[in-house]
Amino acid sequence: MLTFKLMIYDLFNYPNPFRAGQEDTTIAFRLDPDYTEGSIRIAVYSLMGSVVKRFDKTLDDLEKGDAGLYLIRWDGKNDRGTTVANGGYIARVEFESGGTRKHLIRKIAVLK
Repeated sequence: MLTFKLMIYDLFNYPNPFRAGQEDTTIAFRLDPDYTEGSIRIAVYSLMGSVVKRFDKTLDDLEKGDAGLYLIRWDGKNDRGTTVANGGYIARVEFESGGTRKHLIRKIAVLK
């Protein structure tokens, strides 16, 4: 019998919606506790598919919570430092460890 082990799960952000330029949203996810090393790539996309913001981090770079929870804050600015417009965005969080890569997707709403 094959068993499937989750590497990354429970992707959420708070607050959602959030007011870009006035407050941050925290993107949070959990990793299986067996994974203590690896890289995280977070890309925030517009609904048209354009990359708005990228984060490339190692697990050591991220704020940690309890029980495998990892956190990263997004201030609602794009890669050029401009506050994004109102609307919907998609966050794609990808975790890679030991040659295995998994990802999760989450909708984020921005209000002003």
